[in-house]
Amino acid sequence: MRERSWPAALPFADGGRVGPTAPYLVGSGVLPSYVGPSNTGERILAEARSWLGTPVRWEASVKGVGADCRGLLAGAARECGRPEALEIEARLVGYSRRIDEQALVRGLNRLFDPVADCEEARPGDVLAFRINRKIQHLGIANGQRGMIHAYMSDPAQVVEVPLGTFWAARLAGIWRWRDGD
Repeated sequence: MRERSWPAALPFADGGRVGPTAPYLVGSGVLPSYVGPSNTGERILAEARSWLGTPVRWEASVKGVGADCRGLLAGAARECGRPEALEIEARLVGYSRRIDEQALVRGLNRLFDPVADCEEARPGDVLAFRINRKIQHLGIANGQRGMIHAYMSDPAQVVEVPLGTFWAARLAGIWRWRDGD
């Protein structure tokens, strides 16, 4: 059993900070308890819906305060007792906010099972999208041909939207939680 604790404050790109989050013990059962839907994907989706309206903040993962697309996934997973999503490699490259596509895909493949048929997205599946021809955005499937994601444009918050032609054309892959449900 290894102890993992969160920093006392999380920095935002704009210089703001978010105050302490609770430490937890991986594998100890000292994770947030969750009562709700039975399988992991449905639990992740239900938790992600509770993040709706959270402002977009780069590299943050605090419900109601700030999250980017990776932070939304990691935060919803953390609240459902699945901290491994925190390990998705999505490091920024250069001075702009571009994601290292190869690191992101490696991290997804290491933690999740790829889904071969994009028509078979289930609630809670991880959706990856190409932006400027590179995989660099994540969403959480809602099971109704839509998703929850951290939307960078107006209103710059976590939203639930239909995939529509814009997002469907950019869908690069789907990954499923590794517990078989």
